[in-house]
Amino acid sequence: MGTFLAISVVQNSKNNTEKKLIEFSENIQGDLKSLSIDEQNILYSKVKKIDENLTSILYPEFNTDFYNCAQFISKNLNTLVFTFYIYDNDFWYFLLYRNGKEISRFTTNSNETEENPDSWICNYVGLAEIYKIDVTIIKEYLEKISSKNEFNDCLNEISYLLNLLNFPTNEIFSLKNYKSILSKKTIESIQKPFISLFDLRKTKKYTKELIQLKENEVKELFEEDIDFIKTKCKNATNIKYSLNIECLTLEVFGKNINEIEPKNIINLGFTHKMEQIQDFLNK
Repeated sequence: MGTFLAISVVQNSKNNTEKKLIEFSENIQGDLKSLSIDEQNILYSKVKKIDENLTSILYPEFNTDFYNCAQFISKNLNTLVFTFYIYDNDFWYFLLYRNGKEISRFTTNSNETEENPDSWICNYVGLAEIYKIDVTIIKEYLEKISSKNEFNDCLNEISYLLNLLNFPTNEIFSLKNYKSILSKKTIESIQKPFISLFDLRKTKKYTKELIQLKENEVKELFEEDIDFIKTKCKNATNIKYSLNIECLTLEVFGKNINEIEPKNIINLGFTHKMEQIQDFLNK
């Protein structure tokens, strides 16, 4: 498995950023005391003070609320928030918000996104104006990245972009001094019991063999991922879904045009879905 990484850089203080992050959580999932959360919840985000007016947020590896959180913080602090995301070292993208409004976005591979590819056309001018750099430099770099056939150097590509935008890249990527937004005592009070592979092995349906899933079961178990799965499989036929419990993955097989044999299209990790998988295997 490659790199999964989501970080926001907020042009505001660490204290203000933490407050708005918690406020965002309350807006989408209710009061803190009533929660029961796992390690992919937005409340497991970690925050780091870069300087008095620059803060970075390191989101949980498989959290899917981070881009909405970034926009919320930008709007409610009336500030700039630059957010980037690496997906399995296959592709990466960034979103830039100012006062809650999107200024620019870019992805290395629009075919991997759930939205219309045209919606990912980058606003080079807006990006360059905000960070006071030559628009030609930023445009040439991002167009060069877009023209690549392979996307397996995501971390270095984003690092170079951050340097162009005059961000303190080393500080942002260094895990040192990223701190949880909640105290250890608070986290322990709202944390769900940890579910491991050993727990899944105790379920009724457990087997070392692949477990075939029906399409409606996939939709139920992987509701948040279904658009991504459809995008990856849009040119395939005879699609089959299987749970590989020992590898903690959903394996998707299909046959593309001009291919004789089906092949593995996706291996989607389900560590963010352990509770749902456990319930399914116990039915």
